[in-house]
Amino acid sequence: MEDRSSDHLVLGGLLFLVFSLVVALVFVYTRAADTTTGQSPTTSATIDNQAPAVDSVNIAYVDNGDLSATSGNIGLTLGGQTQVVVWGTLSDANGEADIDEVSVVLRRSGATNADSCTVDLNDCYTASGTQAVPGACEFTADTATTKHYACTVNLEFFADGTTAGGQFEAENWVANVVVTDLTPTTGTASATTEVNALLGLFIPTDIAYGQFALGATSSASASVSGNGSNVIHNIDQKGNVIADVTVEGGVMTCSALGTIPVGNQKWALAANGYESATALTATAFDTDLAVQYQTDDNYVSNPSRKQLFWSIGIPTTGVRGTCTGTNTISVLAAQ
Repeated sequence: MEDRSSDHLVLGGLLFLVFSLVVALVFVYTRAADTTTGQSPTTSATIDNQAPAVDSVNIAYVDNGDLSATSGNIGLTLGGQTQVVVWGTLSDANGEADIDEVSVVLRRSGATNADSCTVDLNDCYTASGTQAVPGACEFTADTATTKHYACTVNLEFFADGTTAGGQFEAENWVANVVVTDLTPTTGTASATTEVNALLGLFIPTDIAYGQFALGATSSASASVSGNGSNVIHNIDQKGNVIADVTVEGGVMTCSALGTIPVGNQKWALAANGYESATALTATAFDTDLAVQYQTDDNYVSNPSRKQLFWSIGIPTTGVRGTCTGTNTISVLAAQ
């Protein structure tokens, strides 16, 4: 019995030794496999967003097709639009591709709500665009972290004047530029300029009195075409200054016989008839017409307008045929 027990102990010891060697070999093999195979660790880092910046703001306008980079004051176009370009450089330290949008507010400095003003053709214009959809603002490549921008607005002829003779001499015009990145965070900068006063009116070029008998005068009624009545001149604002007109005339020479004296033509600010109108003279006379500022954006349908009425008295003798002459209507700033 003792011999068998000894045999069992020896056998058990041998089995334990074999098992331990196997485990050790597996452990060593596994460590060797880990060491020789290696791993691909994942790396990560978070980059903070840097707010974009408007590095420069310039204001220029197109004059006869030429864009001046240093335009000085903005000169408006009589009865039309003036293309104004607000341009400069944008930057973003995260990269130029992070620049998303630029927007411009071009306004009179005293416009209601300042840079949040409501679009108004007298004093508040806006433009915007993104790199994906440029709109009124174009982007061009500059460097890895900067973009050139150019935003266009069209100022109407009646935009508020801020120079001498303008309605708002004590103010100026401000171009405020805001750049937005993809986060979105913003940067802003501004520049100022002036809008020149513009004196101008639309004045019809013909006064066609119509056909008359000897000794006849224009009737008290009025029409644009005349035909024996008062001739209406619709005089419309085409600038940004309250404007008067002066009138003067000359003798009308008739094709068949005679002349019509200057004083036989008359003018008035209402269709009151020939007798109550003011006789024309050979020297300029201020009518005090006072065509007011254009304040309605719908200037085509609702122009700032005053009317001048013309009438004529035909001599009782000594004239025949078609009588023609020249009257002069001059524009001046209202006093």
